[in-house]
Amino acid sequence: MRSLYLILTALVAVLSPLSIAAPTQRAANIQNTFRWSSSGPLVGPKNDGRNIKGIKDPSVVYHNGKYHVFASTAVSSGYNMVYLSFTDFNQAGNAQFTYLDQTPIGSGYRAAPQVFYFAPKKLWYLVYQNGNAAYSTNSDISNPYGWTAPKTFYSGTPQTISNAIKNGGNW
Repeated sequence: MRSLYLILTALVAVLSPLSIAAPTQRAANIQNTFRWSSSGPLVGPKNDGRNIKGIKDPSVVYHNGKYHVFASTAVSSGYNMVYLSFTDFNQAGNAQFTYLDQTPIGSGYRAAPQVFYFAPKKLWYLVYQNGNAAYSTNSDISNPYGWTAPKTFYSGTPQTISNAIKNGGNW
């Protein structure tokens, strides 16, 4: 694997609007074709001394006029995560990277981030793999240094996962 790129794709679906009508009439109004287009890679590894081989697993949230992206970074020694933000996808390639191993999330295996906001707690949750299933919280998604240290969902690796790994599988 020479290089992986985070490809954020603009997907354009051209569907005719559904009219409020009887179910059989609505089905007749749905087009059976759609078109989409894609750009080339919008974000890739930077030449910043980190020797990142690839970026993958993006979780993208639009909040307060910005796209906030969390993704896995791949290096020869393993995986960690990166955060970047921008206001327009044309700016994505120039966005500053904040490597989350430099935050309270810490170093070690961290991958496959998913981010969401939980309104009752007024917190952002970043859920990811760390050899277990982990999460960190933050009241301000735009502050990558505001994430808490990882908290795991399980006290250890679940037996079903250990069995899968033992038999050549993955987490």
